[in-house]
Amino acid sequence: MKVRNLDGVSRVSGVRQPITAGGVRYYGVGRRDLCPCGSRRHAHNCHLASDLTWVAASPPPLLTGERTEYSNPQCYARCTADCSEDMTREHWMGKEVLKLIRDEDSVIEIGNAAWLPGAADSLPVGINSLASWILCRRHNHALSRLDAVGTRFYQLFRDDQRDLSYHEGSGPFANTLTLANGADFERWMLKVLWGAIEAGTIRIHGEKAYRFRLGVTREQLAEILWRGAPWPRSWGLYALIEPHDPMRSNKFNSVTLRWALAGSEILAGFMRFGHIELCISFETPPVPAIFRPGGLVLRRAGFENWKLFGLAWPEEGHGPLVAESQVGPDGDVHQPPFS
Repeated sequence: MKVRNLDGVSRVSGVRQPITAGGVRYYGVGRRDLCPCGSRRHAHNCHLASDLTWVAASPPPLLTGERTEYSNPQCYARCTADCSEDMTREHWMGKEVLKLIRDEDSVIEIGNAAWLPGAADSLPVGINSLASWILCRRHNHALSRLDAVGTRFYQLFRDDQRDLSYHEGSGPFANTLTLANGADFERWMLKVLWGAIEAGTIRIHGEKAYRFRLGVTREQLAEILWRGAPWPRSWGLYALIEPHDPMRSNKFNSVTLRWALAGSEILAGFMRFGHIELCISFETPPVPAIFRPGGLVLRRAGFENWKLFGLAWPEEGHGPLVAESQVGPDGDVHQPPFS
């Protein structure tokens, strides 16, 4: 099959129950169903591979053509010699994601940031306070495509976790299928984690972190992020396989960052979206994990229904992570931590 482009984040609901093929259960659509990307093609002629995993062409680089040959001393991507002269304020988490987290409030609660005063664990701040002068206009504006993917993913992932977990009674909830280009989502996570370090937000052993581990250079990361260079072997997106119930461990409307450390070196950065944790690692994690998962399936004990977030990669064979809440149909969904 031709590996086709996949831009943005697509969404369909009301799709069929799980498909069983060769004794293995799959979540998504059948080969002759319409592809969820909206192309109106049959899925097997679009983004569904022969093994029922999702495939899509590698997305284009964020910056192409001749470099400017200018290195802005304030821009953390200055090593590329591809800067503009003017600086902009960068929301490393993404301004639209922060608006979603804020919801109806005028402020957002931030915890464990390096700049928090004294022994404060958290502090309510305005969204504009979370922007830093760390990127030139050229590099910042080029990230807009990744921010759009990250924002839409976060919004739908949050809403689906909430819908699944708060559903009451034994009747079914809606199956939903969301599809995104895995390479774009992977680079968006890199952008967030790297930006958090460059903005001086992360503290390690009482000192502000300023880089990932030795051997991970700004030059490498900048070429991956803006010019679409390939990731070194074993670097990239991982989904953690957790032994506890991942659907009952955190607030829905939140993003939590944490770090895997070796002394003062950052080996990996983790992002928890509500109750599911993903990471960008620069080596194979020492815990059970799926490298570049082909999907994140959310289920709940006692229901046949599901929520699927498909991540399409340039080659087939990327299996999904299935996370199942153990709160059955008769469970009290309004007890903490959901209240």
